[in-house]
Amino acid sequence: PPTDEAKAAGWWDYLAVPPPPAPQRVGTNGSSLNDIGKITRELAMDETDLKALLEGNKVQNSVLLMFANLGALQLLENYLCSLSEQGINKYLIYAVDVESHMEFQSRGWHSYFNPRLTGPLNISKTTVAKQLKNHRPEFHNMMTAKLQIVQDVLRLGVDVLMTDVDIVFHKNVIPEVLHKCKDMCFMHDGPSKPGLRANLGLWFLRSGAATLEFMANTIAAKVQHVRMSDQAVVNALMKQGGIAPWLNPKDSPSGSKDSPSGSGGFSLDSGRTLSTTQLDDAGSRGEERGKVVEGNEGGSDRSKGGGKMPMEGGAWLKMKVKILPEKVYVNGHVLMHGTSLPPEMGMAHINWTRTKGQKKKYLKQWNMWKC
Repeated sequence: PPTDEAKAAGWWDYLAVPPPPAPQRVGTNGSSLNDIGKITRELAMDETDLKALLEGNKVQNSVLLMFANLGALQLLENYLCSLSEQGINKYLIYAVDVESHMEFQSRGWHSYFNPRLTGPLNISKTTVAKQLKNHRPEFHNMMTAKLQIVQDVLRLGVDVLMTDVDIVFHKNVIPEVLHKCKDMCFMHDGPSKPGLRANLGLWFLRSGAATLEFMANTIAAKVQHVRMSDQAVVNALMKQGGIAPWLNPKDSPSGSKDSPSGSGGFSLDSGRTLSTTQLDDAGSRGEERGKVVEGNEGGSDRSKGGGKMPMEGGAWLKMKVKILPEKVYVNGHVLMHGTSLPPEMGMAHINWTRTKGQKKKYLKQWNMWKC
């Protein structure tokens, strides 16, 4: 038995052998991930790689696209399991960082990584909720990168069905989306003020001049209104442009500011200034208010009033936009507060929750945890 001195010195000292080296993940050329810059350059992909991945994963000229890092690994795996159950094996994951890209590739998933979009984001294992809660610049840069990858795919002439990863497919809804949607489609955001808000958990865009113009305006607005979420920016821009289906008088209270006939209707004038109230109503949640994040001094400080939404071009103002039926494309409030699921349900999006633990809880409760 070891002496008291040996015990005090520790196990490795007692054996008189050095401890084994800490395991290191390596790149394809044996580079240690300690040299993150080198491994990032080694695995970075470009437009040629994107074209090849799209060619192998598109269906009817459309690609199922998602955006993830290691913080969403369990949810992503569950989503992919649900896709596999429906016979869907063509999709593309945009990996936020090199470590996520390596993990996705090691699992045989279809992953694309281009640091030109995200920059040096050190958030591979950080959840979106933690980033948003702390108003971290990385979160807002990540959301801008999400919009940019959509734009890059559209530029290559491929339609995009962009989804979050906290989703479960119960049916293959993709053919229905492709059939129903002309220019853009969204799932319903549930009973959120002022109602009928577009939810980007499932978002279809058909490639063309109109959607490319819309994405250019959206990205410019996201950069300008840095603390607004991508969903808030999209809703605000559609309302201002008058292309959102909820601007139809039959979908809005008579005379309300959400009705084009109401006294508070949104102007189509380029550069129309939106007040803080209008920006809030356009889709930003209460938790997205607060300080301007560091490193984005050019962003809009919404606590001091509104800003101007870019409105360049004219083709996007004629887009046909639809909200998909909520009984088929089920939102998180149903999973959290409902007692039954619609028999027509084709997919479910467990939004309205802020942590992975909450999402997993409700998915298991409804027998939607597939892996």
